[in-house]
Amino acid sequence: MSLAIVIPYYNIEYFNKTLSSLSCQTDKRFKVYIGNNNSPNSPRKLIESYADKLDIVYKEFKNERNPITLGEQFFQCVKMISDEEWFLILGDDDILGPDVISDFYRHLPQINDNRINVIKYSSILINQYGDPFSKAYQYGQIENSTDLYLKKITNRGRSSLSEHIFRTNQFVKHKISYYPLAWHTDDMMILLYSDFDKVYCISDSTVMIRVSGKNISGWVDKYSKEKVEASIIFYSELITQHREKFNFEDLKILYHNLLRCSLNIFNHTDIFEKIKIGIDLFGLEYINHIISSIKYPIKFNLLEDEIKEYADNSYINTFCLYGNGSHQKEFSRKREFKVSWIKSDSPIHKISQEHLNSILSRSIKNEDDLIIICFDSYHFKTDYSKYELFKYVLMAYFYKADILFLHGEKIDFMCEIQDRLCWANNVQESNFIILYKKFFNKLSSINYSPLNNFSEIISPLSPDKFLINQSECP
Repeated sequence: MSLAIVIPYYNIEYFNKTLSSLSCQTDKRFKVYIGNNNSPNSPRKLIESYADKLDIVYKEFKNERNPITLGEQFFQCVKMISDEEWFLILGDDDILGPDVISDFYRHLPQINDNRINVIKYSSILINQYGDPFSKAYQYGQIENSTDLYLKKITNRGRSSLSEHIFRTNQFVKHKISYYPLAWHTDDMMILLYSDFDKVYCISDSTVMIRVSGKNISGWVDKYSKEKVEASIIFYSELITQHREKFNFEDLKILYHNLLRCSLNIFNHTDIFEKIKIGIDLFGLEYINHIISSIKYPIKFNLLEDEIKEYADNSYINTFCLYGNGSHQKEFSRKREFKVSWIKSDSPIHKISQEHLNSILSRSIKNEDDLIIICFDSYHFKTDYSKYELFKYVLMAYFYKADILFLHGEKIDFMCEIQDRLCWANNVQESNFIILYKKFFNKLSSINYSPLNNFSEIISPLSPDKFLINQSECP
């Protein structure tokens, strides 16, 4: 027998319909391997009811059920097969059209003649009631796996694990990639098992993919962080280990997805590594463009008169930490600042936990929209303008800033968003820092060492940091 159908079982609700679709196949030349991944609902009685219709091997695994490690469970189940040359991993709620297996054998000579290792069927999506709610995608008979994947992520195609048959020797060679929730595991299997080359597409019969609250694909919000983490790993592997398999424009699409996911789950060290990869591949100008388009597609637009009116009728609570000198002359006659002077023994750019907690408590109590923390090393430029300052304050607020640095040093990366306002990844030193209200509670909940610069402490805490281009600082 040439074909194994492997079912990693967990949910019983639709399992009867899955087994029924197998029993209704017009060609029964396949063997079914069912691996129970510690389900609370035993399928034994249901499986026994199909004993005279299907050749089934059933095994129960005692490993802990964890959706995060689903790829490992796929591997465990596929290892159950014996000498079958081909295998299909079928979801326990998906359904095969009646001629899926017969069409496999009908096309098998041509598949072997072309030395193809991956087969893809047409598919449609069904809901929890079994009603279809998508069209069936049609493909050319032989397509490139990289082209198919690019069609998927640009909404010109669709792909799921159950609609593919794989040659078993490719599993022996490549195993199964482990991603959180097995998110992208099927994508990497298709690409690796096909050697980033040909896939044989059968459009005569259809696989029905169920989307419901019982499966991971139907969990829109659940495990969203893990899905994004899996995408970051997957796209990183494609770009760093398999980039030669994609053309330049396709690489841009893959990198765009990688950077979008990395910006979604912010880690200033990791994203800087991703940015460096992008700069090496595509250049700084392109990276600046896609960061701006991903995070800030809508631009700030406020009339100059409106900015002036706001500046003339507003002030900002400002906390200036000073050491040996009062430094008051910098703020004299600048009514846009309501300054509280704080004597500090901490070195320049540093603040004690006690002083920070006091500032934040006061600011939260006062319901301040924003505050300034300033160190006595800061000096206003001779052409300082409060209107320029408030323009950037309002602009950063529009872009949902947590932090706005008016001055910064030791910056690993920044890109201009609009009118010299730059998104900054990491700023290690700054002596003039604007903090916005939505950041207060997060900042008040941390414990930190006062040995570090204040900007160095807060930079990793937020993806929404801005810096005015230093040559244009107020």
